[in-house]
Amino acid sequence: MASPFANLADLRKHWPALPAEDETEAEQKLIEAALMIRQQFKDIDSRIARGDIDADVVKLVACRMVRRAMDLPEDVPENAGQLSFAAGGFSQSMTLRNTDGSLYLGKQDMKLLAPDDESGQFFNLMPGR
Repeated sequence: MASPFANLADLRKHWPALPAEDETEAEQKLIEAALMIRQQFKDIDSRIARGDIDADVVKLVACRMVRRAMDLPEDVPENAGQLSFAAGGFSQSMTLRNTDGSLYLGKQDMKLLAPDDESGQFFNLMPGR
């Protein structure tokens, strides 16, 4: 098993409010985040070694992934997709993207980790061929 890109101390710097009782889960999710990053970007370790990408960028993405997965409001129903509250003339509404606590790479994460030569393009159209 390959090592995670970030450890619990790194995650605490990124997310100081991490509950102490969730540290074991956080450590496991850091391992899972590294697995997902390595699956999506198979050359990430060699790019770090060559200096093509800063290891701190990969660490940031791993920490962001874990925080997104774990930092859920306590009073949100488990399968909620949207919540609305109204009191008098005031209302509040929100849509939650990750109510099950899944790890995922967001669009910004993908941009941060993509090789420079990809620059956001995933395919090219070649007219006339």
